[in-house]
Amino acid sequence: MDKSSNAAKLTSLALITLMIGMTASFGLSDGDSIVDLADSKEFYSHETSNIPGSDSGSVFSNSTMALMEDTTCVVAHDNTLRCWGKIGDGYQSGYAAIQPVPALLPGANSPFWPAQRSIDHNVTAEWVAIDGSALHSCGITASPVSTPIEPARYNLLCWGEGDNYNLNACYGNCHIPQKPALPLNTHTVEVATGYRHTCSISPVRGQDIDDSSVYCWGRNWNGQLGQGNYYDDRTPDVVPLPQGSVPVSIVSGYSHSCTLLSDGEAMCWGNNDAGQLGTVSLVNESSPASVRVTPVGSTIAQIVAGGNSTCALLGDGSVSCWGSNWQGILGDGTTTSSWSTSSNVILPTGRTAISIDMHYQSACAILDDNSLYCWGSNNVGQLGQTATGNSYDSAGGRISTLPVEIDLGQGVASVAVGLNHTCAITLAEELFCWGRNNWGQIGIGNFSYSEPSNNGLVDLGPTDWACTGNCLPGFTPNSSLPSQAPGLSDRDPDGDGIMSLFDSHPLISDCEAGYFSTDNTGCIAADPGHYVPSSGQTSQIPCPIGTYQPNSGQSECMDASPGHYTIVPISATEQYPCHAGTYLPSSGQYAENDTVSGYAFDTRLIDGHGTLVAEICISNSPGHYSDFGSPDEVPCPPGTYQPNPGYTYCIETTPGYYTGDSGNTGETPCEGGTYQPNPGQSSCFSASPGHKASPNSLQQDECTPGTYSDEFGLEECKLADPGYYTTEFGATTQTPCLPGEYQPTPGQTSCIATYPGHYSSDPGTAHQIGCEPGTFETERGATSCSGVTDPGHYSQLGASSQQECEPGTYAPYSAMGECTLSDPGSHVPLNASLDQLPCPPGQYQPNSGQSSCLSAEPGHYSGEGATQQVACQPGSFQSQSEATSCELAQPGNFVIESGATEDTPCGPGEYQDEPGAITCKPAGPGTYSDSSGLAEPTPCPPGTYQPLTGQTECTLADRGQHVPERGATSQTPCERGTYQPESGMSECLDASPGHFVSKTGQTSQEPCLPGNFQPLSGAVGCIAAEPGNYVAEAGASSQTACASGETQSQYGQTSCEEGDQLVMIVGGVAGLAIVLMVLFMQSQKKPKGRVRKGAKRRKQAPRPRKVRESSEEE
Repeated sequence: MDKSSNAAKLTSLALITLMIGMTASFGLSDGDSIVDLADSKEFYSHETSNIPGSDSGSVFSNSTMALMEDTTCVVAHDNTLRCWGKIGDGYQSGYAAIQPVPALLPGANSPFWPAQRSIDHNVTAEWVAIDGSALHSCGITASPVSTPIEPARYNLLCWGEGDNYNLNACYGNCHIPQKPALPLNTHTVEVATGYRHTCSISPVRGQDIDDSSVYCWGRNWNGQLGQGNYYDDRTPDVVPLPQGSVPVSIVSGYSHSCTLLSDGEAMCWGNNDAGQLGTVSLVNESSPASVRVTPVGSTIAQIVAGGNSTCALLGDGSVSCWGSNWQGILGDGTTTSSWSTSSNVILPTGRTAISIDMHYQSACAILDDNSLYCWGSNNVGQLGQTATGNSYDSAGGRISTLPVEIDLGQGVASVAVGLNHTCAITLAEELFCWGRNNWGQIGIGNFSYSEPSNNGLVDLGPTDWACTGNCLPGFTPNSSLPSQAPGLSDRDPDGDGIMSLFDSHPLISDCEAGYFSTDNTGCIAADPGHYVPSSGQTSQIPCPIGTYQPNSGQSECMDASPGHYTIVPISATEQYPCHAGTYLPSSGQYAENDTVSGYAFDTRLIDGHGTLVAEICISNSPGHYSDFGSPDEVPCPPGTYQPNPGYTYCIETTPGYYTGDSGNTGETPCEGGTYQPNPGQSSCFSASPGHKASPNSLQQDECTPGTYSDEFGLEECKLADPGYYTTEFGATTQTPCLPGEYQPTPGQTSCIATYPGHYSSDPGTAHQIGCEPGTFETERGATSCSGVTDPGHYSQLGASSQQECEPGTYAPYSAMGECTLSDPGSHVPLNASLDQLPCPPGQYQPNSGQSSCLSAEPGHYSGEGATQQVACQPGSFQSQSEATSCELAQPGNFVIESGATEDTPCGPGEYQDEPGAITCKPAGPGTYSDSSGLAEPTPCPPGTYQPLTGQTECTLADRGQHVPERGATSQTPCERGTYQPESGMSECLDASPGHFVSKTGQTSQEPCLPGNFQPLSGAVGCIAAEPGNYVAEAGASSQTACASGETQSQYGQTSCEEGDQLVMIVGGVAGLAIVLMVLFMQSQKKPKGRVRKGAKRRKQAPRPRKVRESSEEE
C-alpha cells in the first residue's frame, strides 16, 4: 500500500477532533433512557454507539479504564473521571488526581467508593481516555485544559509518583496534574504509561498521524524511549519510525514499548531480556525494531504489552504472545518462555478474539461471542475466583496457563487488566471489578484481601457526587440524580459494521465501489476516466494506461479493445481505432504522448501511400489486409494474394496460377498435372486421361506412343509398364505382351520372344520365367518347359539341359531340381547315383554329402551306418582301428575311462578277480598283494597277520605272541605256562621242568627258586620242597630227600637238619600228599601249544616272502 493510501486511512486531526466531539464525549442523545435496577439504582444507557467498547492502545477508540497497582480510575458516561483506592501521600503507587484526605483512621484516606471531583486545584476537564501503570497515570481530554501552574496548551495530563523524569520535573507525590512538554502544535490521541516512562501518539494539530507522531519520555535504562540511546529524558522526543508509516496504536510494558502501524506490522523497543520485543533475539533495542515472531503472512490488529511479555491480536482473530511465561501469561498451556517464536493462546474451539489487554502478570481477551476469558496469575483472584487455576508459579501463587471464562452474566464490551485486579464494562454498561481489594481498589465500599468477579458490581455514583474527605465506609451519597454508567467508546466509528481493529478504513464510511468519500459526509461518484475499485475509499483512481471509462460512478476501467488504443497520460474516457491496413491484437494498449506531434504517431505506407498511423498499431504483414479498428490482420482469401505489408485489399491470381488457402503473399503456379486458363482462381483443372499438363500450364497435351494416361491430373504421361506397350498418340490404356513374349523395359512399343530355358505363360509378362528346377527347355518363345530330368540327374532354374549328380549326392527320382546330399552315416562314391550307401561296420561318417566313410579309431568302434564312432566304455578297451566292438579288461586289470586303447594292471596292494572292471579291489585284512596285475590276493602265512586292507605284505607275530593259522587278521598271546622268545612264530613253547610261566604273552620262562621244584613242563608255578626234603639250587625239576640222620619238618627248604626220624616220616607223608595234589592240578591244564614230550622246540611256520619283524616285547 503506498503512502497516499496509508494517509487516506486517517483523516486529518480536525476529523479526529470531530470524532472525539461526536463519539467520545459520551453526551446523552435523544434516545437516552433510564433503566430501573432491582436495587432501585438508576443508570444512564445510551444507544449511539455502533459497536460499544474500547481497545487498549488503539487511536480508533477511547480507553475509559485505568488500573494502577492499588488504584482504579474510570471515565464516566458524563466525561467525568472517577477514581478510588490508594490515594495517600508519600512515595506510594497508584496516585489518582485527587488531593489526599485526612487520615481519620488507618486507610481512611483511601476512598472505597468511586470519588469524583474536578481535578485537584480546580482543574476542570472533559475526560476522553485514561491509562495508568504502577506509579503514575495519564489522561486525555477532549480539548486543551488549564491548570493552576500551566496555561491551556495540552490535552494530556499526568499525575502520580514522580522521579523528575516520568512526570516532567515533578518528584514524589505529584497529585497536581503535570503537562508533558510536547510540542505546542501537537494534539494527543493515545497515551501509554510504563513503569517510569510514558509514550504517546501526538500528531500535529490539524494534520494526519504520520511517522513523526510517536513521542516518549522518562527513564531510559533499557532504551524504552526508542530514541537510539539510553539517556533519561524528561522532554518528549520523537520516536523514529519508518518513513511513510502511520502508527495506529501505542502500548507500554514495564520497560518496553510497542506501536502498531496501519499496514498491520508492529515495532517494539526497550528491554528484551525475555524476548518481549519479538525480534527473535534477547538484545535490548534502543530504536524501534520490527516484530518478527508472529506467524508468516499474518497481520496484527492489536498489540498489548505486559511486564516482560507481549501479546498480539492477529487479523484472523487468533492471539499470539511471546516473552516471559513464568506465570502462564502466554496462554499456551505451559510456563515455558518463548523468544524465538510466538505462542498461540489456546482459545475455546471455534472462537476468535475481538479485543485483548494485559498487565504484568495476567491477560484477558474478549471473544467474538462477547464472552471474557483471562489467564496468567491468580494469586489474589485476578481470574475471577481465587480457586481458579491449573498450576502454581515459582513463588507458590496459583496460575492458569490456559484461558478461563469469567462469567459476568452478560456480554463484555471492554476489559482492563491491572497488576492485581481486573475490571470490565459489559454491553449493558455495568462496571465489574475483582481481585485484590486491600486498598478498596475494587470500588464496592469496603476493603478485603480479594473479591470475586460476581461480587464486583461498581456504582460510579451520580454526576454531582463529591466526597471531599468523607468517602469512608457507610458513606451515602446525597443526590437526586441517577448514578453514572461507565463511559464506552465506539469501536466502529464509521458505522460500516466492521470493528475498527479489523477495518482497513476505520474512520471513513464505506462508500460502495465506484464512489468515494473525502470528508466522511457523503459519497462522490468517480468521474469519467476514473474508477473506485472497492468500498471505503477516500479518493478516485485515474484509469491506468491502456484503459478507459466513458461513464461516471464506475468500479473499474475497461481495457482498450483489441484493434483500439488509448492516449496517455490523459485519464482516458474513450478508445481510438487503429487505421485500416493496421491491427492491434491485445487489449489494454495505449499510445504515449509525443513531444513533437503531440501523440505517438508515425507515417507509414498504407496501400502504398504515406499515412499517419499510431505507433502502437501494427502494419498488416504480407498476405493480409485489415479495415479500421481491426483486432487482427485478415488473411487474403483463396484466389487472392498480397505481397506487400500495410494493405487494405488483396490481388486476384493470373491464368496458370492460383492460391488455394488464406494469407498468401504470392500466387502459386498450377502444379504438374493441372492447368488453369482463368484469373482469380483458388484451384487448377486436372489434365484428362490420355493427356498431361506441365507446371504453370494454360492447357493439357496428348500422350506419345510408348506412353499413356489412364487417370486425371498427370504432369507426365505414364510409360508403358514392363510386359506392356503402346503404339498410338493419346493412349488411355497399355497393351499386354502375348504368352511366349515378355518386355522388361518400360515405355516400349513392342515385346520380345522368350529364350531357351525360359518361358512366359501369361499375357503382360515383364520378364521371361526360368524353367523350374527339375525341368528344362531347349527352344525360344516357349509358353512352358517341355523337358523333365531323369533319376541321377538334376536341373537348376532356367536350365536348357539336365546335369549328372556328383559323388556324395544322388537323385532317386525324376524332375529333381537339385541332387540330394548323402546323409551322415552314408556315402555316394559314383556320379549319377540313384541312392546312398550306409557306412560299413568299423567305419562312420558325421557329415552329409560325402563320397566315403571314416575308419573308427583305436579305443572306439562303430556299427553299420554309424554317424559317429563310439568310445569304449570304462571297463573295456580297443587297440585296433575299424573295430566293431570293444574288449573287456582282463582279471587283474581295469579301465577307468572311456576311449581306452588298452587295460591297466592293478597295482601292489590291489587285485581284480573279475573281467571288465573299472577299478581294482584292495587286498582284504589277513591278505596282501605284493605285485601288479594280480587276480587274487595272497593269505598271510602262519606266524604273520594283517589287520588292514590294501597292503603289500603281512606283519610278523610279536615275541610272546603267535599266529597258528593262515590268513590271520590278528596275533594271539602265549598262554600261561608257555612263552615265545622270537617273533614270527606260529606256536608257543611249554615252560621246561624246573621252570614256570605265570602270565600270558611272556617272552621267557622263570626258574623255580631254591626250596622249590617243578618236575613237569608247561607249569604255571613251582612246588615247595616237602618236609624231609630240600631243594638246594634254582631250576630244580625234583626235590632231594634228607640224608640219613637228618631231618626237615618245614616245606620249601634248601637244606636238612639233624632230627627225629618220626618227624621225617610224617614230613615225607605230607610231602607225598602235596606232590600228588600238584600232579592233579597239572593234569587239568589244556594241552594247546605245549611242546611234545621229548621235543625241544616246535617247528616254526614258514615265513612269507616279505615278513615284517616285530620289535615289540612284553
